[in-house]
Amino acid sequence: MDIEILFIKISLSTRYKLGFETDFFNLSNNSFDYNGSQFLKSMQYLTVDSELVDEKNQNFKKNNIPVTNILNNEAKNDHLLGSNIKLTPRDLLYIFVDIEEEFKITIPESYIIEGKFNTFNNILQIIKDEITE
Repeated sequence: MDIEILFIKISLSTRYKLGFETDFFNLSNNSFDYNGSQFLKSMQYLTVDSELVDEKNQNFKKNNIPVTNILNNEAKNDHLLGSNIKLTPRDLLYIFVDIEEEFKITIPESYIIEGKFNTFNNILQIIKDEITE
């Protein structure tokens, strides 16, 4: 199966089963090992090097599929509205509201005005700052 078709099918499945669009995918370096888990009677995982995941991501980007590797420190600093992750401003607003509700914090407007609510690492730092206050 063509990889682009696979991602389209995953996106459609998500839309119809869960009711929302898929903006990007995270390719993980862990996979559940079903056969190993059955044999050993405990959960087993297969892990590959994060660099291999980065190599695979390059193939997806060539096909214009928005895929990231959140374990890659550079990816954690990618602008969420940028060409790699491609979130929309509406998506960031949803993330903003979800974070405030989940962590029971109020994110100061200054973070938005200063453009700091824009990367995974920046948002993580905002959460840490606001939880400790």
